Amino acid sequence: MGGPVRKTKSESEKVAERQKKSKEVEKQLEKKAGIFDQQEKEVEPKLSMAKLMIAPSVRDAPKFSSRRPQKLRRFVRWMEDLWKEAGIENDEDKKESLGKYADQESEEEWRV
Repeated sequence: MGGPVRKTKSESEKVAERQKKSKEVEKQLEKKAGIFDQQEKEVEPKLSMAKLMIAPSVRDAPKFSSRRPQKLRRFVRWMEDLWKEAGIENDEDKKESLGKYADQESEEEWRV
């Protein structure tokens, strides 16, 4: 019986150790939460400044087909409304987005 002597912890020591670990974990979580809060504050202004338009692939998005050229004026008016809502004023941005809502043939013609 010459083996090592084990010292067992009392219940109060175990509770105290758990409380200490719990406080350490809480501090770590608070620190992480502070980092996330800061990141959210940095991202929010960027999102509010983003120019959002309906995606060209959405069913309700305006579409233009070269097979129906008589609908070009209506298509352009619809696009102007979308640009206004999205706050897009730069003509280059407008030109770039215009082709995305047209069929491939029109998009290629308009790029030139």
